[in-house]
Amino acid sequence: MVAFDDEKKELRAIDIYTGRMFWKRQQDTLLVRYVTFGDAVYVASDLKCDVLDPDTGEVKESLAIKVDVPKGKRSGVVAVRANENILLIGVGYDLPEDEHSHGAMDDGLWEAKILVALDRKNGKQLWTKTAEQRFNLHSIAMGGGLVYAADSISPSVSG
Repeated sequence: MVAFDDEKKELRAIDIYTGRMFWKRQQDTLLVRYVTFGDAVYVASDLKCDVLDPDTGEVKESLAIKVDVPKGKRSGVVAVRANENILLIGVGYDLPEDEHSHGAMDDGLWEAKILVALDRKNGKQLWTKTAEQRFNLHSIAMGGGLVYAADSISPSVSG
């Protein structure tokens, strides 16, 4: 099991049967999103995605996420989804300065402005899609070779 300890800003791999810790990695931010596979753990923050060895936690590769972010906006990864072929990264703007998820809906932590697809095998950026409003993180899914995402206004705006 891989879990993030937001109090210590630490990503940990733990044996779910014994509780033994396999490895841990210090992170620079609380705004960390990750997804695990048998061959890699993908840890995304800021505008990069580290590919970790699942056995050791060592960085095998670091992938840059290339998107145009408006000047003066604090951006970062707010969502990660993956299947055998695609690593899908959601990038948000106007993220909270204190990096905490309290008040997350109002601070934009539950929405992505841009979706970025990377080839999971070679790390090549395949495409980006910018939302007209925002992609709700709970409405992003992949299946059957397709990406599904609802581009809608925020509940805080629709009031």
